[in-house]
Amino acid sequence: MDTRRRNIIIVLAVMVMVGFFTLDRIEYTDYMKETVHDTYKWAVIEDSKGKHIAVETTNEITWNELRNINLNKTMVFIGGTIEEYNNKWGFRFKPDSIFLARWGAKDNQGTIEQISSNIDYWKNVGTVYVYIKVTETHILVLASSSFRY
Repeated sequence: MDTRRRNIIIVLAVMVMVGFFTLDRIEYTDYMKETVHDTYKWAVIEDSKGKHIAVETTNEITWNELRNINLNKTMVFIGGTIEEYNNKWGFRFKPDSIFLARWGAKDNQGTIEQISSNIDYWKNVGTVYVYIKVTETHILVLASSSFRY
């Protein structure tokens, strides 16, 4: 194989590797914008259209249900009121309002993208339902920097 052909193959191989790396970073950055959260304990939900958003709850029963649904890989409705928020979607479920249900009022059902496209409408609906599965649960545990001997 001549030098020119080998150099072209090497350049193409490097371009493909850089392309995959860049695509992975873009997808990861987008995912991080979807799953912004404020507390040390959050879950990531995925709606029926494959879109993700982080949810946080102040209710331990709801938190335990989120964890169980993640383990069981079942789909349920998350219900709650909507508030504006600084993530990719521009909204979140208010942490003190969310609950999980096997059904949701049909007129109050939406997807993450539908809610994002008309937040003012959905804020006025009251309780909003999204059919979801829980894909992740997280509890951030801070390590102590002081040791006693």
